[in-house]
Amino acid sequence: MTLNLANTSLSFSDKKLRHEKLYNDENVDPLTIAKSRLELIDDAQKCIEDKSSTDALFWYGMNLITGDEGFPFRVDEGIRLLNEAVIMRNLSAVSVLGDVYSGMYPSVPEETQDIHKAIKFYKKAADQNDGYSSSRLAFLYSIDTEAGKDLRQALDYAEKSIQQGSMQGANLMAHWHFYGDYVQKDFAKVLEYLEMVFDNEENTTEPFYLDILGASYYLYGFMMFYGEGVPENPQEGLAYIERAAGMNNQDALEWLREYDAHTAGHPV
Repeated sequence: MTLNLANTSLSFSDKKLRHEKLYNDENVDPLTIAKSRLELIDDAQKCIEDKSSTDALFWYGMNLITGDEGFPFRVDEGIRLLNEAVIMRNLSAVSVLGDVYSGMYPSVPEETQDIHKAIKFYKKAADQNDGYSSSRLAFLYSIDTEAGKDLRQALDYAEKSIQQGSMQGANLMAHWHFYGDYVQKDFAKVLEYLEMVFDNEENTTEPFYLDILGASYYLYGFMMFYGEGVPENPQEGLAYIERAAGMNNQDALEWLREYDAHTAGHPV
């Protein structure tokens, strides 16, 4: 297969989409993918130089922060490019900078993290109808940070995030209603919010959605295993917990370690 992405009339966004399809196609050989990557990087650099694509700024900046696509970790340069994307009204860059400053990326050194900056960017994105950023604000206001714990704001942003379509917000409310944190314990509400998460499993591009789904699978499995709020069904509950563990949910992994220790490997 011969590719020449840099010399086509496609936009950078179209070229990136073509590269992603190649990357995910099991029938494409690694050399073709490598050539596609190099051409895409070259095109991104040109777009950044002439400021013709906010998508290029965002893609390049993200890769410098995450190390994806073979990029070196250059966090400061990545942040600079994301800020340029923000100036060019790229909403994704706004919420990602919130993630960067709140410590969501392991590559970002602790001295770079700044909860006040994170909240500033999340609020900017939330005001532009970004449900994920609203859910992040809900979480940050629910815990003790340098910005201060504010349960009223936590609940307000959680509800706002759900109205904006965030599954993270629904996951938060499910857990809060299950444990009775900040709201009255209510199993019916828990199931209502978990259903929102499960119903959107195939239809969401929300950041960190697999983490959200894993947390929701674990909670539902826990409820089924012990019969809390739903009919007791240990075998089905265990299946949900194992599914959550397969998504690297730490609560599920820890629960399974304890379960295996007590049962010595015998089935439920």
